[in-house]
Amino acid sequence: MIDINNLFPEIQKGNTQAFNTLVIAMGETLKAFAYDILKSKETAEDIVQEVFVNLWINRKKLNANSSLKNLLYVSTRNLALNHLRSVKRENERYRQFYEETAASADEYWIQEEALRLLQEAIEQLPPRTAEVLRLRLQGLKQEEIAQQMNVSVANVKRLQALGITKLKQILGPLAYFVISVIKLT
Repeated sequence: MIDINNLFPEIQKGNTQAFNTLVIAMGETLKAFAYDILKSKETAEDIVQEVFVNLWINRKKLNANSSLKNLLYVSTRNLALNHLRSVKRENERYRQFYEETAASADEYWIQEEALRLLQEAIEQLPPRTAEVLRLRLQGLKQEEIAQQMNVSVANVKRLQALGITKLKQILGPLAYFVISVIKLT
C-alpha cells in the first residue's frame, strides 16, 4: 500500500514518477467520489483531471505538511460543486432566454396577425382613405402624407379619421385591439 502523503514532497520537487503514482493510486477513487456528486461519468473524469492539473501547477505553493489525500478530496468536492452551480446558473439563463423569446415570439405573432387583419380591412376602404392609412402604417407623419399625396394636412387628418371610423365598423369588436397593437392613431 502506498502512503500518499509520502509522495507529496517528491511531487513538490517536480518528480513526475511520484505524480503518476499518485494519479494511478487516487484517480479512480476520486472519480467515484466526483460521480457521487455529479451523477455524470464524463464530468467526474473532467473534474478529477482538473484536480490533478491544478495540483501539478500549484505543487510548489502547497503546504507540504498538509494531508495530500484530504487536499485531493476537498479539491474534487469544490470543483464538482462549482460545476453544479455553474450548470444551475446556465440552466437559469436558458430558462430566462426561452421565456423571453417565447414572449417575444407571441408578441410578434400577435402583431403580424393584427397587421394582416388591418390590411384586409384597409383594402375595403375607398382608395384615398386606404392610401392615407397605408402611408401612416409606413410611419409617415401627416405633413409628409399631405405632401406626397399633394393634398392639405387638414384633408389627410379628415381621411385618417374617416378611415379609422370605417375600420372600427369593419373590424367590429377586434378594432380596438388591432388598432392599439398597430398603434395607428
